[in-house]
Amino acid sequence: MADFRPISGQRMYDSLRDKDCIIMAANLRYIPGAAEGIFRAAKDTGSPVIIEIARTESDLTGGYTGYTPKDYADRITAAAKKAGCEKWVLHADHITIKKGDKETIESTKKLVKAQIDAGFTSFAIDASHIFNFEGKDEKKSLKGILKSRLRLRASSKMR
Repeated sequence: MADFRPISGQRMYDSLRDKDCIIMAANLRYIPGAAEGIFRAAKDTGSPVIIEIARTESDLTGGYTGYTPKDYADRITAAAKKAGCEKWVLHADHITIKKGDKETIESTKKLVKAQIDAGFTSFAIDASHIFNFEGKDEKKSLKGILKSRLRLRASSKMR
């Protein structure tokens, strides 16, 4: 029996690493006909596809689309199943961290955990906003990012 849940992003990227190809990434914000059409096209051409959604569009309170990570994952997975598409990744895109403070780190950890629990299989965390453009050298410019990264790493050992 076929499994239409998303596959691991790492598995897809590794399998295509030495191939001369691209993988289409589509941000659908869940539009039923569009989701099914993308999946049918991917299946018909034997192509993998990445379905992505940004933090602002789908977060723990629904983002501006109204979909929590679970709501979004459930609807996208149903569209993949309806189209019969098995080679796809569910990507959490633009998990932006604008401050390196404890509250932002904690809310990001909660979001990523909810995305993992919902079935997301690929993640892009963007910490570029906490870059110190006033730094006089690389070490000073990266100071905020390095502190935030260390805090995230130290506290990311999810229980």
